[in-house]
Amino acid sequence: MKIFIIGLVIFSYLFWGIVAETSASSLFRDTSRIIYCQDEECSLDEWIEVVKTDINDLETERTASQYVQDLVKYLLTFITIIAVLYIIYAWFKILTSAGNDDEVKKSKTMITSVLVWIVIIWLAYAIVIWIIGVITN
Repeated sequence: MKIFIIGLVIFSYLFWGIVAETSASSLFRDTSRIIYCQDEECSLDEWIEVVKTDINDLETERTASQYVQDLVKYLLTFITIIAVLYIIYAWFKILTSAGNDDEVKKSKTMITSVLVWIVIIWLAYAIVIWIIGVITN
């Protein structure tokens, strides 16, 4: 049980640290509005020019590695959700074991293994992101 609590604390610390990092970076984004009409006259050509210059450049500044990082982040989130469902399944097996010590032991091992692997994959992700940040700066 101690291993479970320690694993849960470490996982929570890492997960909320990553969430806080991504939300903090979103706080400093430029949220100014695009002014479509500079003067009284608003024509369709002016609007098209504004869209070409101001909106189309938003996605062209990202590199392929940033898209891969986003894909990996979504994949790790999906794996974490599956792992949590696996832990819930193991707890259900403990509750329905009807005193079978072998079944309880297998379920506890399953929970511990899942928690360890969740921590390992998120630590690996954090280390790789840190290394990428060091290399790019």
